[in-house]
Amino acid sequence: MGIRRAIVLLGLLAAPAAAQAPALPDAPAGQAEAEAIAACLSAPPATDDPASCVGVIAESCLTRADGKVDNALRCIAGETAGWQLRLDAALATLRDDAAASDSVAADTPAAEPAAARPSRAAALDRAQSAWLAWLAAECDWHRLGFDPETADVAAAECRRDAIADRVLRLGPRSAAVDGP
Repeated sequence: MGIRRAIVLLGLLAAPAAAQAPALPDAPAGQAEAEAIAACLSAPPATDDPASCVGVIAESCLTRADGKVDNALRCIAGETAGWQLRLDAALATLRDDAAASDSVAADTPAAEPAAARPSRAAALDRAQSAWLAWLAAECDWHRLGFDPETADVAAAECRRDAIADRVLRLGPRSAAVDGP
């Protein structure tokens, strides 16, 4: 067993028993999964390849899912909820930085009037709205490429993978933003 899998499994063992069972809650909170993802991301080899943490939690759960689609969907949804919590945190940090940057820019003399200056906060909101539209279209496209029994699993994996990718892309920006 690899180091990252051991870390994720240890993190899940510390979580409540209900979160470990194949039949995860219909609307998982994702906190235990977010903590397991954080542990995975902070350990080698994920420190060199953060994408190696994507799917590890669901994979562990799927070994207990008995091949049932509903259980597979719950496993994937649990991990997706963990990535979503991380995405929400990254976006909150970026929004705070953008608002601060916009405030500083509004107080800084410039050749153009303050009303004409682009807002970083508004740009982030537009980017996130466009990304959400892309996510819906992309995962619908994935769903259509599979037979009806596995289509929902393909769409759920698409959503998890896309959210995780967004977290990994935004994460460094939210951790060390350089200003306006």
